Amino acid sequence: MTFCTLKHYLNRLVIAGGLVVATSPMAFAFEPFIVKDVQLVGIYNSNAADIFAAIPAKVGATFTVEDETETLQNLYATGLFDKVRMHYEKGVIVIKVDERPKIASISLDGMTAFSRAEIIQSVKEQGFGEGEFYHPVLLRGVIEAIRKAYSDKGDYGVDIHYILTPKPDNYVDVKIYIKESERTKVSFGIGYSSTDKVSGFVRMSRENIFGTGTNLSLSAKASRYNRYATLVYTDPYWTASGISRSIYAYYNLDRPYNEKDYHRHYSYEVRNLGIGVDFTLPLSSTDNIILGATFEHSRVKLPKAGHPFSLTHRQFIQAYGSNTRSVILDATWTSDSRDSIVAPRKGSLSTVSAKVSMGDLRYYLLSAEQQSFWSFGNGYTFAIKGQADWGRAYNQKRTFPVIKNLHAGGIGSVRGYDGFSLGPRDPVSGDYLGGSYRVVANMQLFLPFPIVKVDPSWRWFIFADAGKVGTNKSHLCTNGNASRGGIVKDPCGWRYSAGVGISWESPIGPLQLSYGAPIHAKPGDQKQQFQFQLGTTF
Repeated sequence: MTFCTLKHYLNRLVIAGGLVVATSPMAFAFEPFIVKDVQLVGIYNSNAADIFAAIPAKVGATFTVEDETETLQNLYATGLFDKVRMHYEKGVIVIKVDERPKIASISLDGMTAFSRAEIIQSVKEQGFGEGEFYHPVLLRGVIEAIRKAYSDKGDYGVDIHYILTPKPDNYVDVKIYIKESERTKVSFGIGYSSTDKVSGFVRMSRENIFGTGTNLSLSAKASRYNRYATLVYTDPYWTASGISRSIYAYYNLDRPYNEKDYHRHYSYEVRNLGIGVDFTLPLSSTDNIILGATFEHSRVKLPKAGHPFSLTHRQFIQAYGSNTRSVILDATWTSDSRDSIVAPRKGSLSTVSAKVSMGDLRYYLLSAEQQSFWSFGNGYTFAIKGQADWGRAYNQKRTFPVIKNLHAGGIGSVRGYDGFSLGPRDPVSGDYLGGSYRVVANMQLFLPFPIVKVDPSWRWFIFADAGKVGTNKSHLCTNGNASRGGIVKDPCGWRYSAGVGISWESPIGPLQLSYGAPIHAKPGDQKQQFQFQLGTTF
């Protein structure tokens, strides 16, 4: 066998994806010839003119080994054929193809967690739809996408299989069968974080409740500093066009994190009770608009006489009263192309929102956030996040309500500093007050563990953070109390940090442990270099 003949044979093996392409008995002694005719066998639904255009052989021209290789490459490149065979008879090129069938119909059986129409439209956008040519790789991709959608909702036990039913004229019906896991989920446990200390939580959800297709969920958490409980009832298919509706009720109790030397008499307590509704309008498979309205009752309580109190919260009570009632309207646009909600490795999340409160509390709040992730393979992921919030009372005689202040510091914002410690501090109690505006930026590089191969759910990372919390001109940026937490210099200025950490996608949620070193910290800053938290990876 000559080198040219061997190269010609190996080319055929590579082009055909490992299939030996049969030709005439003289395949290994190929000699150029004059083309008298080209015939296609096995075409059902492909456009014959497009196929002939991909074949370099022309009647009357000389057909060479290179022409044969190019013909095979072009035909496989169309993605329309499982197998291509060529043979020659006295100058006539006969090309026999095994054409992939076209999809006649796609059906989903057993799905209640998602809209069938939305899923079918989504896979059609990926090239797997009725009227498209069937490809097993695309079908596997569709099944994995459905499985991922369930896992993002916490259903890891869904069973998915399919059946292909041939139809006349080389068509096929695709039936995907989905067996969902038990739709009632209950989880509870005890956690510990560097900010909240010991906390207990419980989550319960029931999908397709009473067989109506609607969902009901309850979540609650309690720690030394705060408590919350939320009940949400969602109709994911409220309208035929895909608009979903959620009705919710919530309760939360907030206390200051800086309660040193108070002998468990907190300098203030804020209790909120609310009920509301929101509507989610899908714009595409990644984009949504959420419109909502909430009625909220808030109660601010100060300690008994003789115990330290928050001067800022006393001023709030003097301006607004200890009990307030407000109606809050909000609008949010989101675009989410991340490959995972829990631990993304590529894609992005963009959010822009506006909130307006009417009633006793009159303010507005504008917010924007951008997260982007790039995966470089082998466990390397680079992530950036930027967040900006700006609030203002639209009654100029009053300040932005302190009970709606924005906070930063600690995991999730600027690591290396005590949780929620950035920004103003109360001049009497020294409490971390937060402010009416906030800017935070983060960069993080996830890396696989070196040398030892471990579970990919374990990663380490390096990071750099920056952020600031401040107030508008009508509200002083107070710097604390010398005997209760100390005086901080420039509390509304920028704070920076950098460090390393470890993240783990645990069975009960993502866990992050970090060591952050404040950069150019100001006198009085509260530092907390080792920090850990359950519930976030970035």
